[in-house]
Amino acid sequence: MSCYEWESGSFLLSVAEYSKFKKSFMSGVKTLYTSAYKDAVTLYNKILAEGKGKRLKGTDWYNLYQKFRTVVDTTSHFSVEKELDPFDLAIDSMFRKVDENGRRIFGKPLKPRKGDFVIKIKNVFQFEEASINFSDKERKVYWDVSENNHACDRAAEHPIGKLFFKCLGKVNWTRGTGGVIVGNDEYRQDDREAGGGSNYIKQTYGPIGKEKNRLAFSF
Repeated sequence: MSCYEWESGSFLLSVAEYSKFKKSFMSGVKTLYTSAYKDAVTLYNKILAEGKGKRLKGTDWYNLYQKFRTVVDTTSHFSVEKELDPFDLAIDSMFRKVDENGRRIFGKPLKPRKGDFVIKIKNVFQFEEASINFSDKERKVYWDVSENNHACDRAAEHPIGKLFFKCLGKVNWTRGTGGVIVGNDEYRQDDREAGGGSNYIKQTYGPIGKEKNRLAFSF
């Protein structure tokens, strides 16, 4: 079932926690991209193994990419699906040849290049419909998800989204710090009752979050 939704939040951190949070997040992003390269090589090898012995001209390499893009990860207690190309970098690296019109050629894949999986660390990260923005001067971190079908769900399940909230959950919120995530969706907006349909607080963090939540329900 479709659900068009959006959300936005800002979080004020102490001097020590802001530095710690940003360092942890940036380090985590680097690890994700290093892992993405290893997964891309795994994906590449799976595609070649499946296409081995087949006539190259009749092989649908893009279809094989889609077939092996998602695998079942059994390394934990529960079997879960794992995305081998979460950043869409493997497809760009393996099928990097283009025709005279600049269109991608889905011929036999090329081995992924490690250099294609290097990210330049910066203060703004964008993925899916989401963005994360660091403001060093304010000691604030901004989270924003543009309105789209299940946009908030996809952003939260994306590797960078998971990393962001994992790091946020480890912050030691002290007096005068914290924040909230505010959002809305198409079903709530259909509420025609008194007070219905308005934007609402989805998550709270620290003393600031608790106070804003208290004020939201004090009228």
